[in-house]
Amino acid sequence: MKSKQNTCTWSYSLMQAATWSFYAIVLAFSSNVLYELGFSDSAISLFLGFCTALSVVIQIASAELLNRSRRLGVHTVMIIFGIVMLLCALLILIPGMNRIPVIVCFGMVCMVLQTLPSLTNAVGMDTIRRGAATNYSIARGIGSVGYSALSLL
Repeated sequence: MKSKQNTCTWSYSLMQAATWSFYAIVLAFSSNVLYELGFSDSAISLFLGFCTALSVVIQIASAELLNRSRRLGVHTVMIIFGIVMLLCALLILIPGMNRIPVIVCFGMVCMVLQTLPSLTNAVGMDTIRRGAATNYSIARGIGSVGYSALSLL
């Protein structure tokens, strides 16, 4: 039983570390990226605030979709969101890309990124509810270590 708890905790810890590492990469440098795109300090604040507000709408819509669907799981939504983030990040890297699509793609990355912690927490609570022996506190702590390590790098 102890081994199973360690395995579940370790798996969930990796999810937490990945979630918060994405935060470290994207949001810690968002001001730099937006400055390069010509944003002022106040425009950066408004842009990130708008992304946060839209992420709340996405979280509510995702929760409603998950509640209504018997076949769709949280992990599937997380994979879809990950693909959206990846595609948007790749589009940003295309040389000579017009400024507007880059801003839209960066906004999408920020919005989706801010939905991930709630989905990650939902996965953890669901696995605990289903009886998986997972130590949430340790997993969340490892997520914080992931954030710190990537922020440092």
